[in-house]
Amino acid sequence: MHSGTEISLEQCKGEEYRAIFQKVYRIVSLQFSNPDLRGIKGFIFAGETGVGKTLMAKMVARELSVPLLFVDSATIARKHFGESEQLISKLFEESQHNKAVLLFDDVEALFLDRTKEASEGWNTGMNNVLFHQLDNLDTSKCAVIMTTNLITFLDKALQDRLYPIQFPLPSLQTLIAIAQMRCNDLKIGSEGVEQTIRAAPESFRSIRAVEKLVFEDYINQIEVLASRQGSNVVLV
Repeated sequence: MHSGTEISLEQCKGEEYRAIFQKVYRIVSLQFSNPDLRGIKGFIFAGETGVGKTLMAKMVARELSVPLLFVDSATIARKHFGESEQLISKLFEESQHNKAVLLFDDVEALFLDRTKEASEGWNTGMNNVLFHQLDNLDTSKCAVIMTTNLITFLDKALQDRLYPIQFPLPSLQTLIAIAQMRCNDLKIGSEGVEQTIRAAPESFRSIRAVEKLVFEDYINQIEVLASRQGSNVVLV
């Protein structure tokens, strides 16, 4: 678990993602300012890998000026029997000392549907602890966000308790905007990257794929400059 709210709203590119941000931000902001309101317990951010679900949670926390408590679900699932339940309870207790966003990443590794064949006894125990915590959550102090690319694997009772938001694949315009932003961060031109994306948009169906392309172009430019100058160089 760690806190991290360094991601700015300026990094939220694309109308499809800004609309999601505005919805989540408005709901949580309203609930944080109304102690007597029994609001939405939290959200399930569902969608394919690399479409910005975790990034969105960080942006929401940053814009609300509250800590983000990040939970790697796979790490909790590897705890000894009984420890996971205790850790989940402790996380919820800590999150409500002050206002906070509690993020469970890749949650299908933790709160598996109890009817699935792969479900084990420890899944049921953790699910029960989680349900109890959610049912008693003070929505003026804590907002829960869970991310998954396998929402159908999640326990139905969990899906009923949280508000699901489906993250779409980014549009071509969004992919280009992200590429331009990342190229600007690395102080390199974006023309070549943009041409590659436009030529084969089906090959870049996620934010992560675009970022990988930008990094490859960045490395190539460094190598070209180095070969020309015969030494290590730094782009400025």
